[in-house]
Amino acid sequence: MRAMREIRNAAKWNANIEDVYDYLKSHSCDILEVPEDALGRTGVKLRRWLEDMKRAYFGQGNLRLSPEQRDDLKKLGIEKLLSPNERVWLSHLQELHDFYLLQGHFNIPENFACADGKLLSKWLKSQKMRFKQGKLKAQYVQKFEESGLLAALESPLEIGLRHAKLYFQEHENLDVRTDFVSDDGYRLGVWIKTMRERAKAGELAENVRAQLDEMGMIWDKTGHDWEQMFGKCMAFYTEHRHLQDKALRNWLTRNRKKMREGELTQKQAELFSQLEALKKAAPESTRRTEHLREKWLAIFAECEGFYKKYGDLEFPANFRGKTDDDIRDWLSRNRQRFHAGELPEEFAEKLKSIGAFEKHTAWKQCFDACKRYFKKYGNLEFSDDFCCNDGINLKAWLKQNQERAAADMLPDRRKRQLALIGAWVDETQEFVVSMSDAQKEELLENAKASGFSDMNAYLRSLLGLEESRR
Repeated sequence: MRAMREIRNAAKWNANIEDVYDYLKSHSCDILEVPEDALGRTGVKLRRWLEDMKRAYFGQGNLRLSPEQRDDLKKLGIEKLLSPNERVWLSHLQELHDFYLLQGHFNIPENFACADGKLLSKWLKSQKMRFKQGKLKAQYVQKFEESGLLAALESPLEIGLRHAKLYFQEHENLDVRTDFVSDDGYRLGVWIKTMRERAKAGELAENVRAQLDEMGMIWDKTGHDWEQMFGKCMAFYTEHRHLQDKALRNWLTRNRKKMREGELTQKQAELFSQLEALKKAAPESTRRTEHLREKWLAIFAECEGFYKKYGDLEFPANFRGKTDDDIRDWLSRNRQRFHAGELPEEFAEKLKSIGAFEKHTAWKQCFDACKRYFKKYGNLEFSDDFCCNDGINLKAWLKQNQERAAADMLPDRRKRQLALIGAWVDETQEFVVSMSDAQKEELLENAKASGFSDMNAYLRSLLGLEESRR
């Protein structure tokens, strides 16, 4: 009898397994999509049978499965099958997610009902309670995290602490800027500022303060920043033996004023007095030397920016940048000092990095290539990849120098060279050429001798531009 019962059970098992496979194959669906009303050949409701088998698979209930049966269920994907309670739970989580996307908060009205009629606020309240008690299943907590809804289970304080811990793990401090925003949009900088204000007012719970202390919370941000700057001043003085530094100057000036007006704390006043004593101890020659060095570096920065933009140091005549110095004259003086061996090594290395002591032949080579091309073809319509012998793209080179000329950032002699090959005319087709009065008179005489009364028309004729205009 027992053998017969085992045979019948095995046959029933095989029939149900085959029915599930047949259903999945015929409907091209997944095990999760088997509906409640799907029936097997023996009249078994397949969905309910699968749910019973899932409980047995995980050791719940009285039914025990053989190793072969467990393998059959695993191949079906039984582990991902949801129970009715799990499906209802996930539907409520989806409703919460939709509400948050629409409203941007979790303040759910008490009468807001889910599709199954259950109040969403009541459901969320129960999830919060279970989460706080540590009774919410790990897979449910994970679903909250994956949906970006973990904040729905936490209080505002817990949300802030969680973000503070994440910041601390990455930066090993809580020196957070007020405008700092976490990757998920949480304004951690504002929260940290609020915690400082609550602590100052005596409204912060001790356990919260203790947690923040463990992460290195800076309660007096202003005092902390002041001490940081003081430390930078001392380190700078230790290395350079003076305090003439552009980065520190504004801070020093502000604190001298605060010192005079009695706005520094006693400790800050004592420390700042030490800095003032060090400043006075530095010889005047040292202070002047540092001032000159800063000015030199400021002018060099302009040269470096020009070089990076244009690839040369061909400044227009009397070019003055932000420093209001004649940069061409400044470069000439530094070249003379370099060749005379009088330029400090630090300055020499910086000027070498932008080729200030090299003879720049690239411009001449590119211009000569343009000139040859113009003479041969009568135009400068280069293809996009046309290059001179040095591999410089002539179309890009020509465009850059025309833009420099238009912005008055090209020396006049270069403008004249471009004009001679028809590469520099303005929007009215008038040549932009700088030349002496004697040169203009000579050019006009040649024009008249050739039957032209207009110098620009004569130039265009020489360069073959009249035909292109017609």
